[in-house]
Parts: sequence; C-alpha cells; structure tokens
Amino acid sequence: MVAWPSLKMTRLAIFLCVIAAFLGSARRALAGPFEVRDTGWEGCSELFELARAELGESRVLALSELDWKELRPEDGLLILHPKRAISSDRLSKFLRAGGRVAIIDDFGAGSRILERFGIERVRIPSRPLATLRRNADLAIAEPVREPMEGRGERVHPTVENVERLVTNHPTGLHHPKMGPVLRIRGIDEAEVVLALAGELDEAPLGKLFAMGDPSVLINQMLRYPGNRAFATGLIHYLAPDAGGEKRDAGAQGRLWVLANDFSETGVYDGGMGDLADELDDRIETATRELRRLLQGGFSGLVGVIAAALVALGVGLWTTSVASRIYQRKIPSFARPVTTLAQGGAAGRAAVLSAHSTPYALVVLELKSALEEGIAHELGFAANLPPPQLLKEVAESGALDERRQRTLKSVLLEMATFETLVTAGQSRVVRKSDTTRLAGIVFNLLQAVRAGVRERPAA
Repeated sequence: MVAWPSLKMTRLAIFLCVIAAFLGSARRALAGPFEVRDTGWEGCSELFELARAELGESRVLALSELDWKELRPEDGLLILHPKRAISSDRLSKFLRAGGRVAIIDDFGAGSRILERFGIERVRIPSRPLATLRRNADLAIAEPVREPMEGRGERVHPTVENVERLVTNHPTGLHHPKMGPVLRIRGIDEAEVVLALAGELDEAPLGKLFAMGDPSVLINQMLRYPGNRAFATGLIHYLAPDAGGEKRDAGAQGRLWVLANDFSETGVYDGGMGDLADELDDRIETATRELRRLLQGGFSGLVGVIAAALVALGVGLWTTSVASRIYQRKIPSFARPVTTLAQGGAAGRAAVLSAHSTPYALVVLELKSALEEGIAHELGFAANLPPPQLLKEVAESGALDERRQRTLKSVLLEMATFETLVTAGQSRVVRKSDTTRLAGIVFNLLQAVRAGVRERPAA
C-alpha cells in the first residue's frame, strides 16, 4: 500500500520551496531615517556633507560596520539611533584610551548603551516653556550656561554658537555627575536635561556625549540656525584638531558616523585583544553574516545554485515519502489470541510449559489427572477422595496388589508436594521428581484402563 505524505509534510515542502525562491532573489537595501545616504527630509546626508566640509573628506567615515581594531584614541564616534546595543566593554576601553563618543538616540537601543555609564532616560516637561508652532512635541532647548567668577559664563563647546535648538519628540537624560549641555524648561515643571557631557573618572580620560533626540540632526531640522550650529560644534568636539596645529589628515582624529542597524567586529585593547573579546568577535561575525544572508539573500549564480539544491532536496524527499510501501497492520480485533490468554486446557498447558512455572504445579496437575482419570474409568462422575479411590480400585480388581501399593505411594507423595505448595515451598520439587511421577501416573492410568476393559470380558 502506498502512503501519501501527510498535510504537515506537504506544508513543510511548500515552505522549503518558498525559502528556495527567497534565497534566489536579491533584495536591494534601502536607506532609512538618520542614514547619511538618505537625502530625504529625515535622512542625515546634509550632516555628512557638513562634516566633510568642516574636517575634510578623508577624515569622515560613514560605515555600516564598526571595526574596533581600526579605531585610534584621537578618533571620535557619532552613533545615531542605534538599533542594537554595542559592546559596552569595548566602548569603555576606547573611552579610557582618550576616545570621544556621542550617543544620540531617543527610542532606540541607546538606553542600553547608556545604562553602562549610569545614564537614565526621563520624560521632558509636558508643557515646555518654548515650542515651535505651539507644538509640545517640538520643544525648544537652550544651552546650559554656568557662571564663572569674573569671566562671564561657560558653555559646552558643542553649543558655543547655539541660542535655540528645535527638537522633535525628544527624551530627557539624567546623570548625577555629568554636566548638562542642553535643557528644556517647563511651565510649572522642573527643567529636564536634553544633552549631557562628561569625562570618565579613570585616566586617561575620554569624553562621552549623550543626547535624547537624534532628529535635531536630520536634513529637515538643519535648516534652523541653532541646529546647524550645534551640528558644527558636535563635529569639531568629536574630531578636534590637536592644539590647532596644522597636521596631516592621517595624524588627525577621524569622525566615524554610525546609524541604525550597524554591526561591530574586532577588539579594542590598545592593539592587543584578549581571548574573551576574540571569541565575542567570532560569534558576532557569524551572527552578522547570517543576518546579512537572510536580509539580502543570494544573487546571481550563487542564488540559482542554492535554489536548485534546495529544490532538488525537496523533490528527493517528497519522492521518497510518496513511494514508500508500508506493511499492512492487522486490526487488533482480528489478531490471534495467545495460547496463554485462551484459558481452558490450552491455557493451562501454556502455563505449565512456561519456564517460570514451578515443577510443583506440574505435580499437582498430574495428581488431579490421576484421580480424575481413575474415577472416570471406574464409572464415577466426580473425583473421589484418595482413601475411597484406593478402596474402589481394590474392589474393582482393575489393578493388582503391586500396582495398588504403587498407587497408594504416589498419592501420598503427591499429597506431600501439595502441602509444600500450600506452605510456599513449591521450589523444593525438582524436575527429576516431576519426570519420574509423570511416568508412574501414565503407567497407572494405562493399567487401570486395561484392567477395566478386561473385567467384563472375564
């Protein structure tokens, strides 16, 4: 009988075919919000061009993969709206070596990165003091100015030329030690810090900048003077010229721009990575390649070959399942009943012939057969007690005196074995005893049968 594949297996085959078709197609990666390739209103192409104009084209790198081994202490990282948390250990090592990092994010994975440095997110005032077009989501942030004795006010370098900064759905930040850079004041509410900056406690000191709104740097928002001035200040803060000296581009700090779903590889440990970082790097590399494969798919000849191999595998599997011949099963109600379960004489014979049955039970069966057989030959409908049976055998003359003594001795020995069975000592009876008694019983029954048949003839 041929068994057709089940519905579940058929669905699996269809799924594999869909996967094969998916692998054979290539999907084009499109630029998204905060990407430097996106020239739309929510992209950051203008920020990228501004950085290249301020620092030089060779000093600005927009990458989708962060290679920690390529970073130098004089470099700066600008991380916009990350969708995954980067390695906090590698980031800390880079900062302690003197590097500069800006994490600008509102609702992405930036909070998980900032937690490593004790920075928490907080809500902005529900009623900002200053807004754009009276829209609370477009709150106006202003620089935090700290008075200095006899020298006016001090502001952070990123906001030296900023008067007002237009935000878009921002979130606030809090840290007990890092200095505030930008704030949003509220009506009848406490002000909330939008941007923080500070140095690590351990030398050599790196610089960390955190901000709760990446939208201030998109193309649409850079048309406001304050936002553009802030972008310029942030660029020079992350990749400054050492002491204002004229240096070649290779010796100056570079600005690395990373946005959204970027990956990371390599280790940063002063040029020497430890084993744990190396293992993490291998795992992340494998994960990245798998993600890239699933997102971009195969293309060209590789995709065609992969799709053909998957289709061939599905075809072979389907053919093997569809052409498999299964053995017919007998229904349970039509299966033969075992001898042991039949009962009666057949069941008793099966029990007595079993290897686990004690020989004492066989002896008791022989005793019952001897008594029943002699009573039947003498014309009695039921078994007779041993004393009466011996008396009837003597009166009938079916056995001579020698066989009568043998019968009496056998019945007495079997009665002894019966007592042992009752006492739980059935294992005392041996196989040789059973064989000997079986021969005597058969001879006695044959003699009684012959004596009874000869008696009428006499």
